[in-house]
Amino acid sequence: MKFNIKRIAIVVVLLLLLVAGGAYYFLVYSRQPGLPSQLSTQPIGRGTIITKIGATGRVEPNQIVTLSWQTNGTVGKVNVKEKDQVKSGDVLLELDPESLDGSILQAMQKLPAAERALELLNVSDVKRTQAKENLSQAEISYDNAKKARELKNQRNTSDTNLEVAQASYLQAKSNLESAKTFYSYVQDRPEDDLTRAQAAMALSSAQKSYDWALWNYQWAQSKPLPEDVRLADADLKVAESKLADARREWEKVKDNPDPDDITSAKATVDSLKTQIDKTKIVAPINGTVSDLNQLTGDLVKPGQPVLKLIDYSHMYLKISISEVDINKVQVGKRVSFVFDAIGDKTYEGVVTDISTVGKLDQEIMYYTVTCELKNFDTAIKPGMTAAASIEEKRAENVLVIPNKAIFKTGSSRSVYVVRNNSIQTIPVELGLVSEEFSELKSGDIKEGDMVVTNPNLIPTPGSGK
Repeated sequence: MKFNIKRIAIVVVLLLLLVAGGAYYFLVYSRQPGLPSQLSTQPIGRGTIITKIGATGRVEPNQIVTLSWQTNGTVGKVNVKEKDQVKSGDVLLELDPESLDGSILQAMQKLPAAERALELLNVSDVKRTQAKENLSQAEISYDNAKKARELKNQRNTSDTNLEVAQASYLQAKSNLESAKTFYSYVQDRPEDDLTRAQAAMALSSAQKSYDWALWNYQWAQSKPLPEDVRLADADLKVAESKLADARREWEKVKDNPDPDDITSAKATVDSLKTQIDKTKIVAPINGTVSDLNQLTGDLVKPGQPVLKLIDYSHMYLKISISEVDINKVQVGKRVSFVFDAIGDKTYEGVVTDISTVGKLDQEIMYYTVTCELKNFDTAIKPGMTAAASIEEKRAENVLVIPNKAIFKTGSSRSVYVVRNNSIQTIPVELGLVSEEFSELKSGDIKEGDMVVTNPNLIPTPGSGK
């Protein structure tokens, strides 16, 4: 599509103008022969001038996806309606299972076994290492439980250990008596006496050693209680069960699978899923349902369109800019949009992409520029035509002169300024130029000066008019 390119320049004049945008008539001295009695004037003020590059294009949503059936059948379920919002992965329509092709029914039957086979092959090294560690721990736990149970059939310790426990007890008893005797000699001393403090510590330590030795000696002489035997039996059974589980798990994963086997199993699963997926329409993106044309009971065939999903999360306008202006456009530049179908409302946006390859149209090279609308609303519909104005340059808070006040003086530009009841010709240098105003770069003009906006009425010789 070819677009007409034109330069658009917009000026926003601040209310610093002494008379906002208004013109009034100035009475010129009637004593000046040949001079009109009334001239149109306007005060010089400050404003913002923006030069823009414009083109037209059509609105496009972020994405449009057309969904179609891939097999024969009868529609069994329609889970959405027109304009519904759906998410990626949602099942939108399903075929009646009784209408499905035999190959698809077979795929449904084979899939569970194929997935299980793939799962068994696709065991990671982490699982293998963990299974080996679990088996090792289960074996240790079982051995400990077995030994503990065997000890319940005996006295708590052997004769040798009993003799050792008895000797330890007698020695601890003797040490305690000695500690008590020594402490009795010094216990009447002051509490801060060093010897008394050391004796007290020795007595406390001897008492603890005696208590432990007594308990150990008594335990060594006794046999396990029936309750202890019962608990040991239960612990052994639990350990046996856990060991069996650990061995089974290790058998599943101990051998590294052949990579080719994994690849083949995955291909089988993917193939079966592809067959089964033909029985339903699944949303590939988040979007809005449009052009839904299926009802429950409808007969369908491969390639038959079902609906469209439209992603309205972003809206774009693609325009064509000629080679003359393309280097003035940059990604990130501000854009304004107006729509004939909407009215006077102006929408804002930004340039998001500039094509690097152009297209030749009637001997002129054009480049596609993508602009994103930032404040779009429901009034904007895909396919609408909009005029886009891309900001090129901006001059803010500058003195601006009405273009109709500017005239040529040779190769230069000048304006008429009314001062002290007389008219002076003032040469000016201009900057940015819009449709109505120009930026004053230099010249003997200050804010508030009145310029003549119909200079053609002044019959000044050599003015270049």
